[in-house]
Amino acid sequence: MLLGAKSLDTWDKLLSWVTQGHDALNPLVNGILLWQWNIALNQQLPDEFKEEMRGVTAAGVDLGIDLKGNNLGDLIAEATVLANLPGDVDDIV
Repeated sequence: MLLGAKSLDTWDKLLSWVTQGHDALNPLVNGILLWQWNIALNQQLPDEFKEEMRGVTAAGVDLGIDLKGNNLGDLIAEATVLANLPGDVDDIV
């Protein structure tokens, strides 16, 4: 939880790089990542990991970590989706 604000700053910088500085696209990218999390990746997680995600989300809320409308669990989910993307365009198609 101590790294919540720093994590958001790092995430914002990564999204800025992904969108090539077109920050207006950041909400779209966030939405696509959360959608991918909800329809696919989340379904493959063990219950213990899901419980950890709920705990991180609750702790972020309890500590008042402001993530521009998202919660800390969403931030971790989005980063997890990016970390698990195929490494090559041919893997996606």
